[in-house]
Amino acid sequence: MMLVGGTSCGASDNDSGGDDDNADDDSADDDDSTSDCLSLSEAQGVILVQICSGTFEMGCTAEQSNCNDDESPTHTVTLTRNYRLGQTEVTQAQWQALMGNNPSAHISCGLDCPAERVTWYDALAFTNAMSAAEGLDECYTLSDCVEADGEGMNCGSVEVNSPTGEPYDCAGYRLPTEAEWEYAARAGTTLLYAGSDTIDDVGWYTGNSGDTTHPVGAKLANAFDLHDMSGNVWEWLGDRYDASYYGSSEQTDPVGPDAGDYRGYRGGAWYVPIDFTRVSRRNHDHPEDRDYGRGLRLAITAQ
Repeated sequence: MMLVGGTSCGASDNDSGGDDDNADDDSADDDDSTSDCLSLSEAQGVILVQICSGTFEMGCTAEQSNCNDDESPTHTVTLTRNYRLGQTEVTQAQWQALMGNNPSAHISCGLDCPAERVTWYDALAFTNAMSAAEGLDECYTLSDCVEADGEGMNCGSVEVNSPTGEPYDCAGYRLPTEAEWEYAARAGTTLLYAGSDTIDDVGWYTGNSGDTTHPVGAKLANAFDLHDMSGNVWEWLGDRYDASYYGSSEQTDPVGPDAGDYRGYRGGAWYVPIDFTRVSRRNHDHPEDRDYGRGLRLAITAQ
């Protein structure tokens, strides 16, 4: 992983994340384990932003509107690990370079548009390919996998490869947990969407997309320098999904339900109404299902 520069800033539920007063011109000299908040690094053509640990309110907070039952109760979550998150969704070009194919429906949008039509298992396979390319241990072991012509990958089982069995302790690339995703989307603010209270500033949805995906990074970033966390394509999470999970969620480094048939995804997509792009909005599907508005964003724990 190559460090390409960045800034130093705090990140908590009381910090807007947009203050540049603490900019550190020497951050490019730091290694991955000590680099400052919001520093940038590059791996296999993917730009990642370092997100520093912190505490936030997760779920249907006061500024959110039209919340569903699965967004409650609002609860305090502390993330104890710094992690790196893709500055944008994985693009068709990045997917093709590592996987040798392009499953996306919106080929005409171009290689800078997000990869989509990937199953949850496909997404895990991509993160493993990133780890292998960077010489890191793969985060997931996928077993009994099959892939029919024209369909995505479906696996019999998935094991997390870490000393504790939890994704936060993986050495390699992975999908973000649901808590990591929402923390990064909120970016220390109380905004309705990821970076603005006006969706057209930051995201592609049914009202402005023209019925297609768009090149990543074309809209404004949020306070953590992350693009497209509201709209463009949904993003698979590492967690299982349970509508009642927030009632029993761990307060520190939550990893999602222990069991369940569904996997979560977040962020909204080019074909959904505005409400689906809110930072607390949750969604889910079977891990073997594909959708022409669903892709992924890379994560890795900062070692």
